[in-house]
Amino acid sequence: MSAPFADDDAIALFDILTGRCRAQAVSAAAQLGLADTLAPGPLSAAALARRLDCDASRLERLLLYLVSLEVCCREGKDDGDQDTYGLTSLGRTLTADALGPLASFLGSPEQWDPWSRLADSLRPGAEPAFALTHGTDLYAYMAENDSAAARYDKAIESFTRQEALALVEVLDLSGVSRLVDLGGGRGTLLTTLLQRWPELTGVLVDLPDVLERTLDHVPAAVADRLETAPGDFLK
Repeated sequence: MSAPFADDDAIALFDILTGRCRAQAVSAAAQLGLADTLAPGPLSAAALARRLDCDASRLERLLLYLVSLEVCCREGKDDGDQDTYGLTSLGRTLTADALGPLASFLGSPEQWDPWSRLADSLRPGAEPAFALTHGTDLYAYMAENDSAAARYDKAIESFTRQEALALVEVLDLSGVSRLVDLGGGRGTLLTTLLQRWPELTGVLVDLPDVLERTLDHVPAAVADRLETAPGDFLK
């Protein structure tokens, strides 16, 4: 019996299944610092490879894939008649001061690998996928792994910063004197709100090891209005 022709549903499912390729390509670009390196201007694959310490031919394949995702674009030839690549507006959101840290974090082994255990985690009595993969839960893992904790902090801050900028445009805290952020991480959201409303004081609640990482992160302008309180909001 001949194979059926691909229909819209099959194409849609294929698109879902290949999502992992798109996610890892974007994450790899963020981990390499590709967007930050291209931000000043377009470069050839060879020139970019030298700056990122990559194999030029493999990097160019990644660049071509990123072009298909509209993260990068071709910008013409350089003096050596080589194709050059630049950033699209989408690609510029992948820099370190935008959503690059989130992309880098989501493709990291501690976050990516547990997804391969998702089916196992659904069995009766099974541990969550993260624990099946790493032998402990997310927060305990980060408390023991500084590099993973740093990736997590930067990832959370990168998208929280976007949320905070949107919130200050629509949230009216003019009648509020004290605000508590439960599970607020290193305080990106809370400190943004404190800067917007000078009469506001805030309490940042999170795990002790998380609060220890806030000391060099709180803006000086709001430090005297921010109190930290160790606690586990899940309990």
